Parts: sequence; C-alpha cells; structure tokens
Amino acid sequence: MNNRFIAYLGRRLLLAIPVLFGVSVVSFLLIHLAPGNVANTLLGDLATPELTAEVEHRYHLDQPLPNQYLTWVGQVIRGDLGQSYISHESVGKLLLQRAGVTVEIGVLAFILALAGAIPLGVMAATHRNQTQDYAGSVISLLGISLPDFWLGILAILLFGVR
Repeated sequence: MNNRFIAYLGRRLLLAIPVLFGVSVVSFLLIHLAPGNVANTLLGDLATPELTAEVEHRYHLDQPLPNQYLTWVGQVIRGDLGQSYISHESVGKLLLQRAGVTVEIGVLAFILALAGAIPLGVMAATHRNQTQDYAGSVISLLGISLPDFWLGILAILLFGVR
C-alpha cells in the first residue's frame, strides 16, 4: 500500500469518530424523547411508586441525562448491550444467535442483485441510447427507489402466496 492511501484511510477513520459520537447522541436522545416512562412500561399493571423508583434506580434512569449517556456509552464500549426486557437474556447473545441468518439473507440479496445488475449493465452498454438502454435505466432506478418493505411485500405475494 502506498503512503497516500494510508493517510487517506487514517483521515477517514478519524472523521468516523465525530460521526459515531453524533449518531450515538441522537439515538440516545430519541429514545428518551419517546413518550411514557420506561419503568411504568416494564412494570405494567404492577407499577407502584416504590417499584417504579426501584426500576429507575436499577437502570440509572434516576440520574441526569448526561450521566445516563456516559453510563450507556461505557457499557456499549465494553460490549455490554444490556438485557432484553422481554426474555431477560443478553442482547449481545441474542444478536449473535441471529447473525447467521442475517448474513445468509444479505449474501443471497447480494447474489440476486448481481444476477440482475450484470445482465442489465451489459445490455445497457451494448445498446447505448436505444430502447434497451433506457429500459435498463428505468429498471435500475425503480430498484433503487422503491422502499425495501414494499418490495418485500411484493416478493412475499409473488413467491410465498402464489
């Protein structure tokens, strides 16, 4: 590797630090801007002032927001993503259990995208400024523009129902 590439990579990695900080702050604040009280949501009908205070203390919700953020960031940096409120298992463990299926789906999606993109690109390149070129451009634009959830619903209807 040449020195210019290493310097470029170093600059990009340094620029990632403020971006990650900004994303973490915005994510943290959005969670705290949601309506409702986490302790009351967790306790449901069992919520009493004493139990609510106990849950708030356990999850550091009784501390000022900057302290909560620093506690949260410290846990995330150490790899402690907390426990699921539903199953009471480690969130990191739950994510790892599902990582294999996620990778399978990602690889399959990549292969399917290449299977469509390469022939469309070749067709567009060999028939420049012709109907095939414009059709390939429209199909590509639609593929990029349509929301994933809508394409997913269409795929379920096409492949799962019929």
